Amino acid sequence: MPSISIQFHALPSELASFVERCVSEMNLHAIATTFPPWAARGAAPEELPELIVNGPCSCLVLCEEKPSLPIRTQTELYEKHPLSLTLIIGRQDARGLKQSALSCGTDGPPISPTWKKIAARLRAATKAGAVSINPRTGATGRVRSFRFTPGAKALSDQGVPILPLAGGTVMKLGLPEGE
Repeated sequence: MPSISIQFHALPSELASFVERCVSEMNLHAIATTFPPWAARGAAPEELPELIVNGPCSCLVLCEEKPSLPIRTQTELYEKHPLSLTLIIGRQDARGLKQSALSCGTDGPPISPTWKKIAARLRAATKAGAVSINPRTGATGRVRSFRFTPGAKALSDQGVPILPLAGGTVMKLGLPEGE
């Protein structure tokens, strides 16, 4: 089953610029989802920066074809748009900067060249390597494939907690010299 899965940290403003450029250059359509309560709606390209930076959008689903709307459930979203690309939007709040993720998968058809191009752009715009830290025990582990943008790295260096999608660890972006 072909797939793309990139976990990373980025400032919402960095995500907004990235998505706006991809949608515009590649003539893509966006579906914005919110939770709670779960809801989905089409999002015009000019709305995307506001939805990403200030919310309430928690996830964008990108489509190469015009979306099939309305959509009542998350299951229905992916049933109607099985070849879409999903971007989970990590935001900064009082607890820290939350993780973002870019993903898609298929049950057999090849992944769209457009999605591969977007993934390649994201990899080119980010660096890899982080240390995962358990705040209760102090235990650490290297996560060499984890990605981050310059803005997220600056927050990490300032001591802002860098939070994963799930779990109780925090991340320190970048690896020690020589690794």
